[in-house]
Amino acid sequence: MKINVNYIDNELILEDNKILNIEIYNKKFFYRFIKDLNLIENGNNLEEITAFNKQNEEITLTNKIEILSDFLEFDLYNKKYSSDFQKYIVKNSEEKNIDKIVKEYSKVYDSITNIVNLVDIPITIKNDFDFDSIIKSFKFEVNFSDDLLNNLINLLEVKTNLSKEKIYIFINLKSYLNNEDLLEFYKYIYLKNIYSIFIDTSKYADLNDYINKVIIDRDLDEFVI
Repeated sequence: MKINVNYIDNELILEDNKILNIEIYNKKFFYRFIKDLNLIENGNNLEEITAFNKQNEEITLTNKIEILSDFLEFDLYNKKYSSDFQKYIVKNSEEKNIDKIVKEYSKVYDSITNIVNLVDIPITIKNDFDFDSIIKSFKFEVNFSDDLLNNLINLLEVKTNLSKEKIYIFINLKSYLNNEDLLEFYKYIYLKNIYSIFIDTSKYADLNDYINKVIIDRDLDEFVI
């Protein structure tokens, strides 16, 4: 896959065996690029940014990119993806388990109905529940901890099961990971064959041969490494 940005001279190439690193030292340019990516993530098509698959057919990036920039409040991702978790559970549940859960839930409904009948107010309980509505009553969360590397891997493990077609964009993640953890994360992404882009505003050493790097300096000169 390749991404063309009309204000970046070089194509941004996403290969199966490479991780794309983009270092942007010009802060205004960095802001413009991230802002445009955010617009695309939120469903907007931009003429300035186009993408092409391996067959060189133009594809839309809308709903294909995920920007990850907050590495302190991982609970925000649980809130963001809550409905995705629920849909995944519904989609991947076996029929026999669905029937069992609905039957068990009907027992809970009967028990609550008995309680309501004892309350001296004119209320009833709607019983138009199905498996979807039952699942939506539960809160599903990714298992997060105090370890950033573990959190990143757990998040991607869940997200890549929910959707195979996403491009994950990490903003200034290298500011939070030491070289050892960063290398481990690179290996995980490589082994899982996950399309990913690391965008940073500082210079970092290359840790392995799996990286394609584009540098845009303060004068907007570009270098491909």
